[in-house]
Amino acid sequence: MRYVLDRLPVGVLLSDSDGRIKYSNEYVNNVFDYEAGELENKEVEVLIPSTLKAQHVEYRNEFFKDPKDKMMGAGRILTGITKNGETKLLEIGLSPLLFESSEADLVVGIKDVSADQEVKRILNEKSAIINVATYGMPSLLSYLDRNGIYKFINQEYVRRWGVQREDILDKHYTDLLPKTILEEVRNNMNKALSGKEVRFQIYVEFPKTGRALTEVFYRPHFSADGMEVLGVTVLAHDVTDLNKTLRKLEVSNKQLEEFAFLVSHDLRAPVRHVSNFVELLISMIEDGNYDDKKISQYSKIIKDNANKMQNMITGMLKVVSIREITPQISLISFKDYVEELENEFKRRNVEIEYVSEVHEIETDANLLDHIFTNLINNSIHFCDKESVKLKIHLSETQEGYCIEYFDNGPGVSPEMAQVIFSAFLKGKDSSGLGLGMNIVQKAVQNLGGTIECISRTDGIYFKIFLLH
Repeated sequence: MRYVLDRLPVGVLLSDSDGRIKYSNEYVNNVFDYEAGELENKEVEVLIPSTLKAQHVEYRNEFFKDPKDKMMGAGRILTGITKNGETKLLEIGLSPLLFESSEADLVVGIKDVSADQEVKRILNEKSAIINVATYGMPSLLSYLDRNGIYKFINQEYVRRWGVQREDILDKHYTDLLPKTILEEVRNNMNKALSGKEVRFQIYVEFPKTGRALTEVFYRPHFSADGMEVLGVTVLAHDVTDLNKTLRKLEVSNKQLEEFAFLVSHDLRAPVRHVSNFVELLISMIEDGNYDDKKISQYSKIIKDNANKMQNMITGMLKVVSIREITPQISLISFKDYVEELENEFKRRNVEIEYVSEVHEIETDANLLDHIFTNLINNSIHFCDKESVKLKIHLSETQEGYCIEYFDNGPGVSPEMAQVIFSAFLKGKDSSGLGLGMNIVQKAVQNLGGTIECISRTDGIYFKIFLLH
């Protein structure tokens, strides 16, 4: 029997009701640094810290009044003392041996959990360090196990979702995320759990901070041998402002290219005309060959081209001013706005049919007016019917608003649809600068949106998309 007990992976100690040790197995001897048999006939209190010995005697006497199986300090870690005075962390169970002919003996089960507690201490310490390091982190950082259960979240989760840590930890990610994004998140999470790094962007409606374009990065956590995925580390950033800035930068670069082209191309012709006719006038003066008729003719040409340059520069500045407007976003009744447009243009034989799934839009009223005033003026100018009939359709998606604009004019060719937003593009009989559609495009871009012209032969069709 001793042979069997000495090979158990837990400690076994036998004592009598007076606290005298009758037997200790090899596990107990090793934990407390005693030789085999050295503990026999010693009081069990030799294994207990000095500050607790007297109290332990009272507990022991009380136990033997009604002996029964029990865990000592249930739910707590107890301490013991080795022969050399080292403290050990223990879990202890008691089981009495009852005999009719004699007093009860006590079997004590002992497990040394010092190493386990040290691991827990280190893990708790590391967790505390991670919490401190990531507390003010503006990105969302989390760790999910292979079953999709949250095991760690930083403070940014609490701030954006408006819940406490305990409301998220040990919950499945599907319990937290909105249904609108679950399918995409689930697909990407499955890729990460298969061992792939995943990066994607998605719009997330956070309860506390609102809607945000979020860039998400999943990195699999592999086992030591690299053969198994144990979980996924998730890092998510709000890139809404960055995305808007990049869009504006792209638009600005494109506009710079356009203006460079205008300066080098569109302004070149009137400058050349002015220069040529000024030289002719100078030659006439130097030669003394005055011709009043030619002087008048040349002067008129110079004046007309100078006016043309001035108008073009004024137009360019107007386009720039549209781009430089800082949008003041507010909630606008789009239905009321369309009714105002119809009343304004009614005297010019304009009828507007309004179709909408939503009636309000978050946008800048000034830029919105630049868009529709120029679109309607364009429809009036090119309409080949007695009256201009417009149809405006507004719908909303997860990302923003879609506005479709139709008229009953002659439409445009595929070639014209490609260049219709170019600056100084004029129709055959137009007396304007040809900037109306360019201003429309710049106003849409300033709102972070896009506009396209779709070629049709039964009227113009513009499709505008504005971000939330």
